[in-house]
Amino acid sequence: SGDEVQSVEFNSDFKGTVQPSVSDNLFQHEDNKDGHQDVAHWKAYHDDDSNWTYKDKRWGIVSPQNGESVDISGQEYLSFDFYFDNDRIPSLNNMLICLEDSNGKTCEVQLSSQNVYGSASLPSRQWKTIRVYLDRIQGIEQIDKMQITKVKLAFRYERDIYLDNIV
Repeated sequence: SGDEVQSVEFNSDFKGTVQPSVSDNLFQHEDNKDGHQDVAHWKAYHDDDSNWTYKDKRWGIVSPQNGESVDISGQEYLSFDFYFDNDRIPSLNNMLICLEDSNGKTCEVQLSSQNVYGSASLPSRQWKTIRVYLDRIQGIEQIDKMQITKVKLAFRYERDIYLDNIV
């Protein structure tokens, strides 16, 4: 159609660009996981409650690979690869995503079938690409989509989660 939107890579190698919001938690680069190279490994210790009372202590924070900011204003969705390393079946409803711009303004969304593209079901111990519709993130119109400096991710339970290819 000629109107196809080109996605902008936010981060795909995670070297020196990931950190936990508190040092007790794990959010770090790992060389590989089940066929993917250069991934981020997230684990926040202890579970959170249904109101996300402790979300600020649970974030895995990803900075852009370019070291500055990324313009996502032309994108329809935020995409990332997700790997749940646990025998239990994961639920999207247990994941929170937050975008932060260069002015420190944020918007966040709890994932659900209402705001992701395609199937909301997640497999255990398999990579799956998740696409979050940007226009379904409450407050996104309040941030500068041309200057995204952080993508933050949290999961409600203490689990090992791997991420790759944030676009």
